[in-house]
Amino acid sequence: MNFQEEPCSEENMSDKLAQLQLEEIKGAKEEQQQQKEKEYQRYVEALRVQIQEKMQLYNITLPALCCCGPDFWDAHPDTCANNCIFYKNHRAYMRALHSVINSCDIPEGSSALR
Repeated sequence: MNFQEEPCSEENMSDKLAQLQLEEIKGAKEEQQQQKEKEYQRYVEALRVQIQEKMQLYNITLPALCCCGPDFWDAHPDTCANNCIFYKNHRAYMRALHSVINSCDIPEGSSALR
């Protein structure tokens, strides 16, 4: 009977070890996802600050990006309505901010400023 209990316990040990390894992998993936989310948030905030500085420099008032608020600065992936294109869609929001930055790039000495 001792002979039968040993393989069972070895199988249980290997199952437990496999379960622990799976949990470690899941934990690592969750950490990576959280880190990526933090990086997106910091990047979006940096873009917003960059746009605000440019708009103040050139004294430009921007229209709203979406219908979630009356102001350009009211649009944000974390605060937009659930039927908005930017709702929890940081990638689309970043593309929109990049588009605004690129469209506002005015070369130095341009005749458009004169």
